[in-house]
Amino acid sequence: MGKIKALLLSLGLFLFTSGLFSAYPPDLQKIIQSGTLRIGMIGSTNEFPFFFLNAEKQLVGLDIDLANELAAILGVKVVLVRTAKTYQGVVDQVERGEVDLGISILSGSMDRAKKNKFSHPYVTLYAGLLVNRRKFAELEKTGNFFKRLNSPSATIGYLADSSYEESAKSIFPNATLKGFPYQKYLIEEVKKGTLTAGLVDEKEIKTFPLLNPNDILYVETVELRDYQDPICIFVAAEKTHLLFFVNAFLERREKLSFNEIIKKYYTPEAHE
Repeated sequence: MGKIKALLLSLGLFLFTSGLFSAYPPDLQKIIQSGTLRIGMIGSTNEFPFFFLNAEKQLVGLDIDLANELAAILGVKVVLVRTAKTYQGVVDQVERGEVDLGISILSGSMDRAKKNKFSHPYVTLYAGLLVNRRKFAELEKTGNFFKRLNSPSATIGYLADSSYEESAKSIFPNATLKGFPYQKYLIEEVKKGTLTAGLVDEKEIKTFPLLNPNDILYVETVELRDYQDPICIFVAAEKTHLLFFVNAFLERREKLSFNEIIKKYYTPEAHE
């Protein structure tokens, strides 16, 4: 990969000095001439295996690799812009032109599709529940699992200002719902028993036993495969060729299942 990257950077330098960038569409030309690819990524949290600190305190993960590979193909350097406090904040930065791409576990929801442009999914997660066993046992024992959770006496947490907010309202219309800015806060409340359950993504379902081995006796994980969450790269609406470029890149990139992604990036000593 090092030799390939060096070759791509040399090619980018040759094109720049030769004045051949004028052949590129304006949205790509601007990035290549600037020498940088600005990537919007939430700065108030890290999320294994997408972006997290390794044992050497370096930011690594799937989203970091995507950013670096895209920049290498363009012959430019990555600049991470991590000033957004929320995931929607990253989407807004893309639309305002403050960054070139948003790569930050961003859901390509139908609500966002009404207003924003995003790539084909580079991974599709499903939804799930983290259920506090003790709190669930206290619920009225009538009906099936979901009927018991869909009651005013159950408190369900979800990631606020996300596609999971609408899903929570749809799945549990009768439950008491509570939004959280980050899933890690929600998870802590499930573990403490202040929430009956938390509606989360596959990332949390799959990594919970790895990151919380002492809590698996008290918290049950439940998969909701009917609720899918496509994770996409966001591009400003007017940058049509940049979107085409990103999709072409994703189509050619090796496709890994989420289990394979976890296996690739998991190390027991560093996740946040």
